[in-house]
Amino acid sequence: MPRLDEAAFARFLDEDDGRSVLILNLMRFPSGTGPGRLADSLFRMRAELARFGAEVVYIGETSSALWEDGGGPWDAVAIVRYPGRRAFADMVESAEYCETTSSLRDASLLEVVLRPVRLIN
Repeated sequence: MPRLDEAAFARFLDEDDGRSVLILNLMRFPSGTGPGRLADSLFRMRAELARFGAEVVYIGETSSALWEDGGGPWDAVAIVRYPGRRAFADMVESAEYCETTSSLRDASLLEVVLRPVRLIN
């Protein structure tokens, strides 16, 4: 499974405005494994997220697309709030996070997209 895009990660940190950041997670699971794997993954990840001040804002399964121009189908979405971009970076660069997520992702996910989002005022 691909890992963080280093150039995109550097831009992400360069665009730090000092505010909290939301990360949209789009997830695709092996056939028939989604909800159970998702619940297990989040249960294991909550402690790791909390260690960096992050919290799960929303998580849900998706259903049939009403409109889809490529990029799907996704099985689940999650939105996680981090206190700042540096907190996210510190988390993904930590050895504990790498150990926990690599085993969970390799066992649970076919594909995942992480995309920072910001509120449009």
